[in-house]
Amino acid sequence: MTAAASLVLTLLLGLGLVGLGRAVGARSLPLAWVVGWTVLWWITALAATVAGPRFGAGTGLVAAGAGLVVWALRSQRRRWELLLGTGAVLAGAPFFLAPPYFYDALVYHLGLPWSWLANGSFAPVTHNLFSHFPLAGETVYLLPVSLGLPRAAAGLHWLTFVLVLVAAWELARRLGAQGWAWIAPLCLVACWHAVWVAGVAGVDHLVVLAIVVAAIELIGTGDEGVKVLSGGVALGLALATKYVAVIPAGAVLAGAVVSSPTRWRDAVKAGLLGAGLASFWYLRNLLLTGNPVYPLLWKVFGGTGWTARDAARWNGLVHEGVGGLGSFWNGLVKLGSSGAGLGPWLAIAVVLAVVALVRGRRRRAIEGVAVAAVLIVGGWLATAHTTRYALPLIPLAGALAAAGVERLSRGARRVAVAGLLLAAGFGLVLFGQFIAGTLHMPEMWFGRVSSEGWRHRVTLNDPMPGYRAAGRLLPPGAKLLVIGEGRSWGCPRPNSVSSPYDTQLVQTVIEDAATAADAARTLHAAGWNDLFINWRELRRLHRKFGVFVFRDPADGARWRELIDGFTTRIWHSDGLEIRRLVSLPPAGGRESAARP
Repeated sequence: MTAAASLVLTLLLGLGLVGLGRAVGARSLPLAWVVGWTVLWWITALAATVAGPRFGAGTGLVAAGAGLVVWALRSQRRRWELLLGTGAVLAGAPFFLAPPYFYDALVYHLGLPWSWLANGSFAPVTHNLFSHFPLAGETVYLLPVSLGLPRAAAGLHWLTFVLVLVAAWELARRLGAQGWAWIAPLCLVACWHAVWVAGVAGVDHLVVLAIVVAAIELIGTGDEGVKVLSGGVALGLALATKYVAVIPAGAVLAGAVVSSPTRWRDAVKAGLLGAGLASFWYLRNLLLTGNPVYPLLWKVFGGTGWTARDAARWNGLVHEGVGGLGSFWNGLVKLGSSGAGLGPWLAIAVVLAVVALVRGRRRRAIEGVAVAAVLIVGGWLATAHTTRYALPLIPLAGALAAAGVERLSRGARRVAVAGLLLAAGFGLVLFGQFIAGTLHMPEMWFGRVSSEGWRHRVTLNDPMPGYRAAGRLLPPGAKLLVIGEGRSWGCPRPNSVSSPYDTQLVQTVIEDAATAADAARTLHAAGWNDLFINWRELRRLHRKFGVFVFRDPADGARWRELIDGFTTRIWHSDGLEIRRLVSLPPAGGRESAARP
């Protein structure tokens, strides 16, 4: 029943998003999705800020319902859109109906909506930098999470990917690809990373769709010029979804100027409009921390709750592998690799893009898209070499490749198309190997293992057994301080979960305390009576992220004394513990009497 409800909710929310876009005049399906998502996240975020996340979720559901009514009454292609939506939902169901397992989703894409509901607050979470990020995607995901159907969030991401395919085809036609426009979506299918991430509760394809729509609207073809309003809305959604979206957004604006040099003011207006539409998150950060892009650019803005030690550790982690001219070459090699990159199709697409630049029918538009693509590559090479951050490049490169194929001779065209088809087939094989060999999804599909057993198997140092124990053992109002675990998803009580990039909340308490007893009193005074510790994950984060690296040995000794002398174990299993702080007399009293 849950799976069926998730499928239905995915389809209804998707049609509601389209309807919201149509209500304000968006005609094409990808543009309507982008506009509808923008409208929905703004409504939900404002309501959640004013009256709490549950009210925000309810308001968002009402708005989505209104959009569904608009779609039913005003869409001129209802039957086609319903068939497309139903087919897309059914095609993606084997992937997005899997229990939530994607680490980033458990930390923030789903974890933050869950925490907002558990804590009854839409405000950023202390010691969790992800809660300060642009969260347009997560805000909409609050709706299915509030209904207990988180898989519908992954379903919305899958539908977004399907619309990326449609938008890539549309961009290719704008560039003159004509009957060969299908090459552009083929390039997306050729990247196994793009297909896999589409089936999880992420936001990567929301950025990709916004960037492709912005390119369609802003990079003029023929006499169309720049469409300021729709292009600005698309840029705004990208900037409201991820910080790193500033790179492809800026690249598209540069491409718009190249394609229509006399209309550069329109491109500037679109950029300003986009910044304004995304401003909710940046203004909130500015008011709460003093840094609009918290915790980025810490040396420029500073930021309450972030320290020089945090900034140094963050920069060392997110810029790993990036530095010096050598990293640019390594990045290019990785970008075209089949395993960790976008895939070998990219090399063929580059050659075809050159053909389009030299012989293409719509030179201005092709030049604009090519400039955007080159700038996206340059920005990616100069920052973190994370494959998902390069996904906005694929539809642009694919559209250029399609325009190049259209201008080839018959023989050369056959060779190029055959090469792209082989590359796409190879990408799908890699996708299948990952799904079957790494994730073992067929074992769940064919009933050889339960969905819960599968989820536990693929979840590293799974905290869920401990969270379920907390739900059984702790009273509803208990506050749970989570230690050594960045995944808040599933925590059944009001909680504080520090991200792997932040200094753990309990660590700051220990380092600021004179004794372990003082640390225990500070935690008690803040309302933390119960501690949840994932020891295995804590050791992993210590090695990989530098979590729980104390300033001096005395701090580490106080931590051990706090656990051994001022807490009692109430549950443990397989590296997971729930411990209760022992009540202490006021400072100056006899501490030894209070110890177990």
